[in-house]
Amino acid sequence: MFNLTDYRFEKPYYRQGEFLELFSISLSTLKRFMEDWVNSGKNLNEMGHLNIKGFRETCWEPRTFLTWLIENKLEAPVKYDYQISEQKKLTENIIKLNKKQTN
Repeated sequence: MFNLTDYRFEKPYYRQGEFLELFSISLSTLKRFMEDWVNSGKNLNEMGHLNIKGFRETCWEPRTFLTWLIENKLEAPVKYDYQISEQKKLTENIIKLNKKQTN
């Protein structure tokens, strides 16, 4: 479906503000993803979450997050309409991200 080698990022990590813009997701969506992940007993580092000493803002490693997103959100079974809409939006955003980087 998606080939991770097709994605190139300008930086090895992004501050959360620019990361949200890069992936075209809202802060509330990201926080929901994080909360669900932690509540399932998993570590945020597996999502690409980084706390870098001296930075006020949380940072994210984009390749790790993209892998996590594809593995955990794009093909996940859905129960509610908002989840279907969210899956569709995420798929479209990943495709747009790839198009931005190839131009």
